[in-house]
Amino acid sequence: KIEEHLTKQTGGNVRIVEPTDSIDFKCQRCGQCCMGRNDIVLNPFDVYNACVALKITPKEFIDKYANLTMGPTSRLPVITLKSDHRNWCHFLEFDIKNGGLFKCGINDNKPGACRNHPVGVVTSFKKDGDIEGEMHEMYIQVEQCDNSKGHNNFIPVSDWMQKTEELAEERQWSHRIQSLPSMRMDIARFFKLLAQTAQGPTNIEEWSEEDRKHIEEVMQKSIDIMKFFFSAVVDCTYGMYDINKPFVEQVQDNYKKLDEICTQVGEYYTHMEEAFLASGGSLEELDNA
Repeated sequence: KIEEHLTKQTGGNVRIVEPTDSIDFKCQRCGQCCMGRNDIVLNPFDVYNACVALKITPKEFIDKYANLTMGPTSRLPVITLKSDHRNWCHFLEFDIKNGGLFKCGINDNKPGACRNHPVGVVTSFKKDGDIEGEMHEMYIQVEQCDNSKGHNNFIPVSDWMQKTEELAEERQWSHRIQSLPSMRMDIARFFKLLAQTAQGPTNIEEWSEEDRKHIEEVMQKSIDIMKFFFSAVVDCTYGMYDINKPFVEQVQDNYKKLDEICTQVGEYYTHMEEAFLASGGSLEELDNA
């Protein structure tokens, strides 16, 4: 079931692999996996680590090298690598000196999804809703390009993922802070409630001047909260890092800040939900909107 779900999500064949398994993989440096891609999702450490190599701030990186969107399911900010004018990854370079092959311009600091390919890491929490609890991780093998197949170059998964395991704390804290908002509240429903409040009633022109003014204030407040929450999640999760300081201690501080914000916004969400139900609305109706 997990493999079927991940295959559907990624659009490629996915299978669960164990550290003791082997993968048949030999990169031909053809550049194929770095062209025409807009689906390389970055975690906070990916952004920080690339910034270390480039000697820029996370904000500069996001502005120049990333796409910032809202996840279709999570409704949370998602950052992916942006392509350049050729529809190539910005960091893909043509290595003329070494046989006219391709190479990564930030190879030692490239994102985990690129470094680990064709193996990925899937994260979940042992107890549903317990963000502070034990984290469960599994390896999956994803679809690889045809050029890298069939070379009888079998590599143990444990060897292939050695560097990733050396960065396990950075990766796990990245996944923890990314998951925090959705563990604290139903984000999709929260944004639907905000959107509905921001639109206001359809018959606002029939209300008194005083009531209309109050409704407009509520509508504006919902828009402001939506913008604030989205920006706060982006800043705490990806933006507020000093590349001259260790990542883990910073992400732990950002986690605490984001947790406080989620608590405050969560209280507002609870009041909104109660008001929505009191007005005759139903959660089923909202979820189907």
